[in-house]
Amino acid sequence: MKNELMLIESPNKIATIEKYIKNKGIKVMATVGHFREIDEKSFPPLGFDLKSFETTWKSIARSENIIDKINKAADNSSKIYLSTDPDREGEAISWHIYSILSEKNRKKCSRVVFNEITKRAIEEALLKPRNLDQNQINSYLARKFLDRGLGFKLSNFVNKSIGGISAGRVQSIALKFLRDKHEEIKRFVPEHWFNLKITLKNTLELTLRKVSPDIEVELHKELKNGLVNFLKEEDAGKVKASLLPEYTLLSIDDPKKEVQKAPRALKTSSMQKNAINKLGMSSNATERTAQKLYEGVNIDGESISLITYPRTDREDLSESFVKEANEFIINTYSKAYLGSSKSVKAPKKEELVQGAHEGIRPTDIKLTPESLENKLEPNEFKLYKLIWTYAVASLMKEATYENTTYRFENNKNQLTANFRKEIFEGFKVLFKKYFALTEDFSFPEDLKINNKYPVGNVEIKRVDKRPPAPHTEASLIDSLDEEGIGRPSTYSHIINIVLKREYAVLEKGKINITDFGLVVAALLEKHFPEIMKYDYTRNMEKELDNISENKTEWKLFLRKVFDSFFKEFAKASESITHEKVGRNCSQCNSDLVFKFAKKTGKKFISCSAFPKCKYVEFIEEKKELLEELCPECSAPLTKKISKLKKVFVGCSAFPKCKYVKSDRVPDEVLDRQCPQCNSVLVKKQSKYKTFFISCSGFPKCKYIEDLSLEGKKCPECQSDLVKKKGKKSYFISCSKYPKCKYSANMKDLKNE
Repeated sequence: MKNELMLIESPNKIATIEKYIKNKGIKVMATVGHFREIDEKSFPPLGFDLKSFETTWKSIARSENIIDKINKAADNSSKIYLSTDPDREGEAISWHIYSILSEKNRKKCSRVVFNEITKRAIEEALLKPRNLDQNQINSYLARKFLDRGLGFKLSNFVNKSIGGISAGRVQSIALKFLRDKHEEIKRFVPEHWFNLKITLKNTLELTLRKVSPDIEVELHKELKNGLVNFLKEEDAGKVKASLLPEYTLLSIDDPKKEVQKAPRALKTSSMQKNAINKLGMSSNATERTAQKLYEGVNIDGESISLITYPRTDREDLSESFVKEANEFIINTYSKAYLGSSKSVKAPKKEELVQGAHEGIRPTDIKLTPESLENKLEPNEFKLYKLIWTYAVASLMKEATYENTTYRFENNKNQLTANFRKEIFEGFKVLFKKYFALTEDFSFPEDLKINNKYPVGNVEIKRVDKRPPAPHTEASLIDSLDEEGIGRPSTYSHIINIVLKREYAVLEKGKINITDFGLVVAALLEKHFPEIMKYDYTRNMEKELDNISENKTEWKLFLRKVFDSFFKEFAKASESITHEKVGRNCSQCNSDLVFKFAKKTGKKFISCSAFPKCKYVEFIEEKKELLEELCPECSAPLTKKISKLKKVFVGCSAFPKCKYVKSDRVPDEVLDRQCPQCNSVLVKKQSKYKTFFISCSGFPKCKYIEDLSLEGKKCPECQSDLVKKKGKKSYFISCSKYPKCKYSANMKDLKNE
């Protein structure tokens, strides 16, 4: 039997891969990610030579044992497959593996890449081994040196200027996004205007489009929303007073066809954006869950990879999947639901080799969301459902509608009503099924021209202009992606670094820049204006891509960047000054200056003669007191920041009073008894903001009901249905059990 070795990154993939190649004599081992790092001592302070770009690599302490095992396994193998992830980082890790092997073992190596962990994909990859892609490796090295060179110098400058912590190349641009948004919000000027909300007795809502020429009013003409917007409430009142009790239908426009195209399959940024907005998951949780779905999850005792590689900036799908999906759509719905093949563009083979993968999709289209509902963790199921739905929907027909405009008149005032009718649901059939999408196409009885329709209500409505919203994780990822900044694998990391360094805080889903972040951003923009331009970072990414495609020589690129940057850095270093406090040090009479603490980002006062004089003063932080009082000690409540960089509300008298306000909905005592111990049942909200029913006798009694079936009724007694856990799987039960003993499995309920 053959004795071959396959090397991958994550040990979590071993079980999934081994079941497909266990009869091929191939042993699978994992490096557990990167196992070497630059030895900073070799070429201090950057860790590499600025002329030759030579460097020395050293083993990460935790990986020394792994490296020994890999070398021993390589000695005993006839072939070595370098099967790390199919992207630039994966190519780099394969290169690192190759570099630590002996000359004899290097000759056994070949690069084997698969975009999904399935039997077919692995077998096809084993038939197409290749050499390491030196262009991708050069691009990895260029990025590594670029980030270290610029990051080290920028951090050094920030430290000397304000005593802050490190400032990375890409993280600094993310900080600029937050600062620009902060400035946009600051520039916002509150404004309001007035509309008329008109509802007929038949519930039809009318929109005022033109005011009678007999009425003199002042309108907000800058708003281009097609509505009549009054600057003054009294002008809206004039028009309201002029309206007669009945409205005449003058004409009905010919229906206009509207087409809503199917969405594209998800890529990394759109997956994270949708998971944050639709599923309430964080970017971190989305990244972890997607990786788990890719590496393999346990389903009925078997490790199965459910999705393709989740770090991609492409939305196109492979030809094999398109074929399988087309058959699925035709068999499940009909040929009418099948989209145009012109909308699908499969990635070229050479693009896959370079790491430009296809969009994120299920590995097996027959594994529908409903078939896995009770076999995955909640986040795994939600994310898989999202990926499956978008992948299949991207290959379906567009949804079509008819829009009809009805034109009314009342005392020379012109009004309209619109009716939108669904002609064909197309891809939306999936969103109706899996995301409970509902659209209201209701309309009053047939309306006839020249008929008069009585009014129900006329209301003057004040409209306040909305201020720009702060960035969320989703919008910041969207902005980074749109500007071509960062890469799929870095979006979540960028946000985490910005929060970790106290440049921003996360408050109710919004990312708000801190005072410290504003100071750092202003400092970098003042002294490094080029680096803080979106174009600069975007062009860096393009050049790194060009290197991976052998269009740019990586060392020439780095020399050009560093030559320009170091000149800018030298000039900036000459102008380093600290903001003066306006008084002298009590110990040495030198000027006192403001600085920021490295760990917390908090402002403090230091002697300008540091380190000769180590005098410091700590500035008492001004608390943002709220009008609400603490229910335990009556002190004002205040906003605080947790260790996880999230804003919460607590007592201002801390540590004397340790009250923390919960943002959960209060428990609701139900008029029902626990079927296990007869205690009262309580409706509660979980930390994930979902609701469930539990026994008030917890923890002695652990009875629980899932409320995901809220609104569904028992077919025998019309009581609520609940989801319960049996010995092997979940099942549906009547909430009145044991009085009513109706039960069904999840599959039966879905088929009803």
